[in-house]
Amino acid sequence: MVNERPPSRSARSNRWTLSASIVLACLALLCAGCDSSGGNAGGGGQTPTDPGPMIVLTPETGEPPRIVLRSGGGSADTLLELEVVAEGVERVADVAFELAFPVDLFRFERIEPGTFLGATVPTVSQVGNRLLVLLTGTTEASGSGVLVRLRFTAIDEGSGRFDFVAPEATRRDGSTIDEITWHGAGVRVVL
Repeated sequence: MVNERPPSRSARSNRWTLSASIVLACLALLCAGCDSSGGNAGGGGQTPTDPGPMIVLTPETGEPPRIVLRSGGGSADTLLELEVVAEGVERVADVAFELAFPVDLFRFERIEPGTFLGATVPTVSQVGNRLLVLLTGTTEASGSGVLVRLRFTAIDEGSGRFDFVAPEATRRDGSTIDEITWHGAGVRVVL
């Protein structure tokens, strides 16, 4: 029989400190892979920073005089407020256009007048994937401003485009303003 001496108090304390350190390090590594809700933040599953519903509009660019599309201040979550904006135009009295839009992604809700052409009441009708829009100004306007706001509700995810079809801007005498360019926009919906 071998006589062993029990370990000294300092040796037992060192082993305990080493064991506790290893356990704490393992716990720290395990917790590093968890998000605050206790789920796994690593590959697969939902991410802890899910942005929720959003609409991303990517307008085309060009030089004035032009008419462009932009996302208005009323856009949020699944609502898109699409502004039709004149930039650097001269003596515009009336505007008429068709706006092709992705009906598989959006439902048209309503139209609101902008302030650029004065107190006009826009008319709009939907035919398939196109809105037919007519704006009649009270006077000729020059400069930049919002012609009209179109409100849409997103109904599905995906990508598409808003494009002007057969647009026309005219002066009070009825002459067409040919130097204005019209610029659509790409859109992506995440629900």
